[in-house]
Amino acid sequence: MFNTKLLLCLENSLQAHKEDLEKLVSKKTKALQASETLLQVTGRMAKIGGWELDIETKQLIWTDEVHHIHDLEDEPIPDLDSAVHFYHPDDQPVIAGLVKECIQNGIPYAEERYPKLRGKPKALPP
Repeated sequence: MFNTKLLLCLENSLQAHKEDLEKLVSKKTKALQASETLLQVTGRMAKIGGWELDIETKQLIWTDEVHHIHDLEDEPIPDLDSAVHFYHPDDQPVIAGLVKECIQNGIPYAEERYPKLRGKPKALPP
């Protein structure tokens, strides 16, 4: 038979570790939330947005500032094929090519291009 004192000791030890892990997760979650807030505020001030693509689902993920830049705060994120049209027509083949290269070969890129707002080029800050 199991020793009752040993089981109680193990249970107390596991509970203490659980509480330590919960505190650590809470602390890290708060730090992540603060970092995300700072990124949002900085992006809004600089008028810089970012986006990423889930390659498996082909779903775009936009930062809040990308929604703001395109004046689409209350609208869903477009699909990948439609999103390229948010860039100046001269930039669309460049962006499409970079995205294709990234998807096919895993080559990341950071490209500054002029966005459009509802069909018109949007002025960038000086």
